[in-house]
Amino acid sequence: MRIFVGHYHSLSLNQKSWDIVTDSGYKYVNHIGSFNYSWDEGDFHLIQLHDYPGMTGYDYNKTIISSDERKLYMRWDKELTWLKKSIEGAVSRGKYIIVNIHQPDGWKKEALRAIRTLFYQYKDNIKAVFAGHHHILYGYYENILSGMGGNIPVFLFGSASQQTYLIMESDDADLNLFIFLIKKNNWQAKN
Repeated sequence: MRIFVGHYHSLSLNQKSWDIVTDSGYKYVNHIGSFNYSWDEGDFHLIQLHDYPGMTGYDYNKTIISSDERKLYMRWDKELTWLKKSIEGAVSRGKYIIVNIHQPDGWKKEALRAIRTLFYQYKDNIKAVFAGHHHILYGYYENILSGMGGNIPVFLFGSASQQTYLIMESDDADLNLFIFLIKKNNWQAKN
């Protein structure tokens, strides 16, 4: 985590933000938060969420991942507040929003309901959600607002182990998104 924290702080990203607080003393460093982060890139605001909203078990309030005197306290309880603030800031700056998350499904019902409600509120600003987890699956997965009267597509981006990934491009004129599937790591043959 120390390397990631240093790396993140060294990046010169526009409007970067993350959900982590660092507390340090003479012989300790604690990192507390959901470890989500975001930044602006051109007309877009990119949000990187952790594994999946509402994750429990080895994570959040009860979990401490310790290495020597460095501790990670991973929590979801404030993630939704951070996410809403990140989205609101992007909307106020006139940005379109792309959300990345590891796992597209298996979320706790309460977290899914909260995320869908938040995303519905900003359905005109959130253009797509990209997810992984299902290594052998790629391409369009589902509409996260299915049944709610909105459309935010979820795309699975494959995995390095399967030599598949997605490339997102936008045209400068209308900001239409184009999602291309790359197979066998051959980006020249994108389709």
